Amino acid sequence: MPTPASSRRRSSTGEPWLTPNQEAEPTRPPNNLRAWREHRGLNPGELAKKVGTTAQVIADLESGAAELSTKWLSTLAPALGTGPGFLLEFDPDEMNPELLDTVRAIPKERRGQALQILKTFKPYNRLR
Repeated sequence: MPTPASSRRRSSTGEPWLTPNQEAEPTRPPNNLRAWREHRGLNPGELAKKVGTTAQVIADLESGAAELSTKWLSTLAPALGTGPGFLLEFDPDEMNPELLDTVRAIPKERRGQALQILKTFKPYNRLR
């Protein structure tokens, strides 16, 4: 009679804990550089030309093979029409970049007022 341990799927080495997880989630890219490049309709060569580098360097930055340093962020962001932090934090396909750009354009002294206006759009539950 098989025991629960013997009925587990085994790897080629015979050890169940060494079996690769077939249901692992796909890995998330190290940054959103590729998403922003594609959002702006550029291929790696076109972006490379805009910032004075090669398509291979762009591919390495997108994959994480090369570090997306502060210098690269400050060079690439203007070429993509966005801010350096957006390349790291925001996927343009998950959030409307125009909204982010509009918020960035609000003068610092008026941001509190703009935030209060935006909060009026939040759904709320009324007491009945």
